[in-house]
Amino acid sequence: MLEKTFILNRVFPKGTNVLKEPKILFSIPYRLLYKNFDECLGSLKEDFFVDVLRFSNREFYYLKTTTGKKTPDYIVDDIIIEIGGKGKGISQFKGFRGKKNAILVHPGELDHMRRPLFMLGLVEY
Repeated sequence: MLEKTFILNRVFPKGTNVLKEPKILFSIPYRLLYKNFDECLGSLKEDFFVDVLRFSNREFYYLKTTTGKKTPDYIVDDIIIEIGGKGKGISQFKGFRGKKNAILVHPGELDHMRRPLFMLGLVEY
């Protein structure tokens, strides 16, 4: 019911030998009811990403491996996506293959792999 009222989003995992437990994310701006902006900036980026894909009816999954391994965040149409900032790099994708790898970040940190996260909201599906 919380998904139907646009309060929560469930994202299911993709990977081998993983439990099919969903990742639960708030819809924007509900997270800000409990924390201030600076404390939840990273989570808000993921909330935005999931909201955009959910509203565009895209099939996507979060990536999951064994405990303790660095893992990119999501897979959409065989594109591996990491939501992040300055600390994220190519090492995040080690062991994962897709048609393309991308890191969605805040503008100003762009290069061959980093793309602005906000542009996802402008894509028409």
